[in-house]
Amino acid sequence: EAGVEGIIADGANMQGLVIVPNPIAQGENAKINATENAQWEIFTIAGSLVAKGNGNQLATAALVSGSYIVKVIDNGTTAAAQLIIK
Repeated sequence: EAGVEGIIADGANMQGLVIVPNPIAQGENAKINATENAQWEIFTIAGSLVAKGNGNQLATAALVSGSYIVKVIDNGTTAAAQLIIK
């Protein structure tokens, strides 16, 4: 099981995670300030993993309205931010 643990708030390569747009409509793709090699995971507020992928865009088609935590690993740096689906 995965969880949101070991988060570094401000890494050397990422000055905090930025998700645009946020909030976002369900089904739209959000952009993140990461490289195309980044790995991302989306968790419910309760900590359940609901989506994961690679790159600098988040796919939200499988998510329902609500708040989520996005965890991104990019160039050895981990960051997290809240994502809101309308």
